[in-house]
Amino acid sequence: MKKNILCAFDLEMIANPDMVDCLPEVKPSGTLKDPVKIQADIEKKQAKQYADMGLNPHTNLICCASFQDVYTGEKQSFMLDEAEEGVLLCDIWEHLEPFQLFTSFNGMSFDIECLKFHSMVAGVKMSKIISQEKYRQGNHVDLRMVLSRNNDYAKGNQGYFCKLLFGEEKEIQGSEIQGLWDAGKFDKIKKHCEDDVEQVCKLYKKLEGYYI
Repeated sequence: MKKNILCAFDLEMIANPDMVDCLPEVKPSGTLKDPVKIQADIEKKQAKQYADMGLNPHTNLICCASFQDVYTGEKQSFMLDEAEEGVLLCDIWEHLEPFQLFTSFNGMSFDIECLKFHSMVAGVKMSKIISQEKYRQGNHVDLRMVLSRNNDYAKGNQGYFCKLLFGEEKEIQGSEIQGLWDAGKFDKIKKHCEDDVEQVCKLYKKLEGYYI
């Protein structure tokens, strides 16, 4: 059986608390006059601003990273603990080093960008250059780009395609990760990340011979 050829990967992200002070100041709606409503509007916008931090490679942290060898089924996950994210990044790049090819869902614009930017900030050397070229697969097959024919605005996330092709419903949505992290439910985050990677493998094999 082939080994260390094709690696499926997925990252789960949370807000980086060290970046909160870098966020722009929130201003209330100019139509509000009541101090109570003004404060409520500010707090609502601040909550939205904090929630969106996990979606931005410049303001998020990797809290979990999962990998699966597409051909052998071997899995490996890394969780952010009390150590700095740099330690997690070192573990990630060490694990990826033997692989030749990579596959993800939306990894081209998000997961790889997070890995690159965070590694640069932490001064962690990358063991691989994983392609982000939009019209050329190179060593990285982004299944979202394949299914959307490289249309960044096409509808259809991973959950949609897994329900369409396999009848599978996602138990947890990505938007719930921050809440799970804050509640200390790390095992649920890890399971969600590993389930996502397993779905990436299934999608890749389903598309093989047709789109790939």
